[in-house]
This record gives sequence, structure tokens and C-alpha cells, in this order.
Amino acid sequence: MIETTRQNYKTIAILISTLGAGLPVWTRTVRQIDFTDPSFLGLWLFTGILISFISLFFINLSMRDMITSFTVGYVLSVVGLFTGGILISNHVHGQLILALPLSMGIGIISGFTGSVIWTWIKRKDRSRR
Repeated sequence: MIETTRQNYKTIAILISTLGAGLPVWTRTVRQIDFTDPSFLGLWLFTGILISFISLFFINLSMRDMITSFTVGYVLSVVGLFTGGILISNHVHGQLILALPLSMGIGIISGFTGSVIWTWIKRKDRSRR
């Protein structure tokens, strides 16, 4: 029973992270996205950290589970972007090889950072009591 609940939480975290990672990606056209632009990467990372931290209010997962869920979610959003670009607008984006490792890295950093902030706040709250 406990393992089923954990798997359900991980699935929900993957969906939340896919939506969070997809917001900056899916709100632009495929031709506008540049995965090497620092402002885009900063926005993508900030959105991921914020979504990771907020999701821990509702989902009780370990740091390792949050990191894996956010890595999968970020990769899914990039794969969805490239697949949608090919199917809908018949546009092949040349940065797929660059975008997949970047999405994994941003997913790892955002899941880790959100979990660290959450742990720090919980520890700080315990020390007040």
C-alpha cells in the first residue's frame, strides 16, 4: 500500500514537472526557442525550482524521487516540443542533441534545489519549537 502511494506521488510529480517545464517552452513558437540563451535557461530553472518547492507542499517525496521526477518531466517537455514541432508545423529543430542534456541538467538542479529549500524550511521550523 505504501509503495503504491509513493508511485502515485511520483507520477503526479512527473506531471507537475512536465507542466512546469513546459510553460516556458510551449508558450513560444518552436522557431523562437534558443536553448543556449542564458535568459531562457534562467527562466526555465527558476520555474522548475518554484514548481519543485510548491509541489512539496502537496506531495511527500524524498529528494531522490523529486530529482528523478523532475528530470523525467523536463525531458518529456522537450520531447513533446520537438515531436509537436515536427508533427504540427513540419519544423525540425536543430538543437535536439543540446536540448536533451540541458533538460536533464535543469531538471536535476531544479528538483534538488526545491527539495533543499523545502528541507531547510522544515528544519528551520523545527528549531523554533
